[in-house]
Amino acid sequence: MENFIRSYNAPSNVKCTEVIQWFEDNHKHAAEGRISGGVNKKIKESLDISISLKNGSQIPCMVNLLNFLWDGVKKYSEEFPIIKEADFGLIEDFNIQKYTPPAGGYKSTHFENESLRTCKRFLTWMIYLNTVEDEGETEFVYLGLKEKAVEGKLLIWPPSFTHAHRGVISKTEKKYIMTGWYSLIEPEIFID
Repeated sequence: MENFIRSYNAPSNVKCTEVIQWFEDNHKHAAEGRISGGVNKKIKESLDISISLKNGSQIPCMVNLLNFLWDGVKKYSEEFPIIKEADFGLIEDFNIQKYTPPAGGYKSTHFENESLRTCKRFLTWMIYLNTVEDEGETEFVYLGLKEKAVEGKLLIWPPSFTHAHRGVISKTEKKYIMTGWYSLIEPEIFID
């Protein structure tokens, strides 16, 4: 059965370690990881920096990563051409997240468009910024699938309940990800 999850590997010009270093250098801008109800460490324990596309595209270490993301979305669209019919874009801020052992991670099973505030999310994406050997996978619970955290791996998947997922907590290793959504947008209206 088709699971609609795709994985793409970053080219050599994408330097995930530089993004991790940028995160650590800018940790004063990090906030405790939030969920829709605020901070709840029983559900999600992380440090997050939220970045707009405009600001992210001005951070040198992120330019190649954002281009890689767009290339991945284009490949995904080629494989599932019906999505080219939708008007969507990277309009929400994306997040760089750090999960610190022994309890850091998104522990609760969740999906990405679970409220009116998030219902316009069209595609979910995540880039693993480091490799985690001791667990650290993303588990898609209804699909019986675990994706290993491998540096430079981009995952793209639908945001709906069919792709409910959670982080498998590594008790020994830090995990860094960059994640966000492509959301539906209003089509432009052209007047002649």
